[in-house]
Amino acid sequence: MTVVYEGTEIPPLFTVAERGAARTRWGISDDEQLLGCVGVLLPDKGQEWLVRAVAELRKEFRGAKLLLAGDGPCLPRLKALAHELGIPEAVLFLGFVKDVESVYAALDVFLLPSFFEALNNSLLAAMAYEIPSIAFNRGALGEIIENEKSGLLVSGPEVAEICQAARRILKDQRFAASLGKEGRKRVERNFSAEHMVDGIISVYKEVLGSKARP
Repeated sequence: MTVVYEGTEIPPLFTVAERGAARTRWGISDDEQLLGCVGVLLPDKGQEWLVRAVAELRKEFRGAKLLLAGDGPCLPRLKALAHELGIPEAVLFLGFVKDVESVYAALDVFLLPSFFEALNNSLLAAMAYEIPSIAFNRGALGEIIENEKSGLLVSGPEVAEICQAARRILKDQRFAASLGKEGRKRVERNFSAEHMVDGIISVYKEVLGSKARP
């Protein structure tokens, strides 16, 4: 069996001006820390744990905010949870965002708390934009992120573990930058659209060649 991963386009990196415009659009100041996730709001996508984590992180990082881009049946429950935890102003519910690159441009940390993923395009996009990323070590996400090198993996829905990973990125700019750069390299090497096309062509050549042999 040959595995050919789905590929993503490798975008140009955001300029300082583009990042500033995106943060202004979402009402984020320079001294605030923005964590974010892009995806449908479903129970198995785990956004609840990000809301709980940002509530804990704000005890240390008073400017920490969470941006959730996407819509879905869990929206009322997540809004209620933010109110219950006393942080309604710190969780931004954007709904469906057509120009999703404006979300990525504003982020300091990308988080993917899914309980199961075969492969996830939003994580690949975040890594391609050099955004330091954190994901649950579930499904195929451990195949995308090399833990401690191209991102951080946490075992699952534990607020303390999510906070510890986010805290490391927010406190250490050099570490954050290294994760971002290595994440982009990882996507370029293994998950780019070009790599996918080359892999498919290679499989076709192998299959057709074997049929041609007596």
